[in-house]
Amino acid sequence: MVPQETNLQKTNLSTTQLALWVCAQTKRIPVLLWGIPGSGKTSHVDAAAEELNMWLETVILSIREPSDMAGLPVVSKAGLAQLVRLMDCLRKGEEWTEEEEITGGVVLAPPKWAVNLVAAKLRGDDVLLFLDELADAAPSVQAAALRVVLDHVVGDLTVGSLSIVAAANRGRGWDLTSALANRFCHLEWEPKLSDYIANRGREWPRPIIPRLPKNWEKGVGEIMIRQDAFLLRTPLHGPKEPEEEARRSGPWVSQRTIDMAAYGDAAAQAVGADKAVRRAIYNGLVGPEFTRAFFEYEVFEDLPDPREVLKAGRLVLMDRKDKNYVALRSVVSLVKDEPTAKHWEQAWKVVASVAEQKEEEVFMMVARHLEKIPKPRGAKRDYELLARYYPVLVAAGKEGV
Repeated sequence: MVPQETNLQKTNLSTTQLALWVCAQTKRIPVLLWGIPGSGKTSHVDAAAEELNMWLETVILSIREPSDMAGLPVVSKAGLAQLVRLMDCLRKGEEWTEEEEITGGVVLAPPKWAVNLVAAKLRGDDVLLFLDELADAAPSVQAAALRVVLDHVVGDLTVGSLSIVAAANRGRGWDLTSALANRFCHLEWEPKLSDYIANRGREWPRPIIPRLPKNWEKGVGEIMIRQDAFLLRTPLHGPKEPEEEARRSGPWVSQRTIDMAAYGDAAAQAVGADKAVRRAIYNGLVGPEFTRAFFEYEVFEDLPDPREVLKAGRLVLMDRKDKNYVALRSVVSLVKDEPTAKHWEQAWKVVASVAEQKEEEVFMMVARHLEKIPKPRGAKRDYELLARYYPVLVAAGKEGV
């Protein structure tokens, strides 16, 4: 993936800071900064929000209640009247014809900070939610924050797309639940002593943050293919909740965090960040074991040209399942980028050839991706071919391909 023009060369950010703002700008990856009190986490977020021209709402969770995250139950007169009408319909056995959403008489009113975020978005601003002192929040508050962090929903208010950064102090408060921890990219906030000494007594220099290009997501698919191949090669690194309770409060491998790592990796590469930044993102999402093995994973240099495979209508299997998978996914990616009738028809021949060579698992995984590509105009399904690989589909319980 070739990075576009950014101001990366002018940045004054550390590896951790660069990983932080690469992830935050995706609006897909909440980031959690771990560090000691008084180390400048909050000041840096304030300065970065100003540099990025983002509306910032700071919520100090240690002094909040669950209703500040989940919304405050409020009786709605209109909702109660609707509930009476609904119960009357049930009693009479009549059909409910009203189109409005049934509220049940009670709504979860969002707090002011959430309303401020929505108002800023309506004005056209990018918005940033900063959740400070996360580990000092009571477990009930942490639980209420789950939907805020993942779905961007506060009470009955959907905030929508936004960046989320949180901060926590090491060795204080409560351990994060595994569910909440698995929603963040965990980064260690360790500012350099030399920077502190050099900037004491004066205003710190503003952070220079590279912006994500508009098409930064373009590389996500290629990265996911590499992740899939890695997991096929080393299934022990697949999704699994840690057995040790202490490790559940940090980064661990789940389907969610692997996906988030793909987006973070694509964003980092889009701004031209080095491998150290990419490793920091992976380490903060899926942990050190997955990260170390993934970055040591062999880069394939001897795979067949997908255009040649497509032309031949057949893939000659190689000695490794992960290689076969990557080769097939490359063919599917070509069809997705150039969805002609001829490509679509040939791709099904290629995928079916893998099933015929008894590599059913790879066939099934790739067929699911190919079936998502709409059949181009003029393309014809080869029913004789379908009859050959249909038994594999039936065996796998996927007759609908």
